[in-house]
Amino acid sequence: MRHESFSLRIEPSVGSSYAVSVQSPQGEGQGTFELPRVEAGPGRGQVGESRDVGQRFSSREAQLALDTGKELFRALFRGEIANLFHASLGSLRGRQEGLRINLSIDPRRPELAPLQKLPWELLCRPETEDFLCLSRRTPVVRSLEAHRERRPAIARPRRLRILAVAANPTDCSPLDVARERTNL
Repeated sequence: MRHESFSLRIEPSVGSSYAVSVQSPQGEGQGTFELPRVEAGPGRGQVGESRDVGQRFSSREAQLALDTGKELFRALFRGEIANLFHASLGSLRGRQEGLRINLSIDPRRPELAPLQKLPWELLCRPETEDFLCLSRRTPVVRSLEAHRERRPAIARPRRLRILAVAANPTDCSPLDVARERTNL
């Protein structure tokens, strides 16, 4: 499956909101994000707390996950961001294309710490109640900006080795093996 990239970058802004910029197959845009009210539920723990994969969700926890995902979606995908998202989804051709949602939040910025704890994997389209990350067409990826020193690539001379096999079938005209070797 081939994926187009829908890259969201969230940065600090004035007041309690965050600035969101997007690069998508349908263009670039900007918007804002305000922290939604995300409720912690029984067995779920606090927002961002892990849980045992083998644990089953109760119906209340499943509803809580659905509601949390919808609230996160509504808070992130509004205005121009939502328009670009829907246009990008609509531009996909066929079942073998997808839209990868890349969330980029700089972990070294203390003012962005509350965003690191949000359960982004629960992003859910309110109109369809589909969790984005459960579909092969809309995977959700958190990207960390790891600023590392890049070392220059070292060019090493390499020899190209080719294994050539000459066939000489009896029912065809003979092959000029010496000329073919020179051509290679």
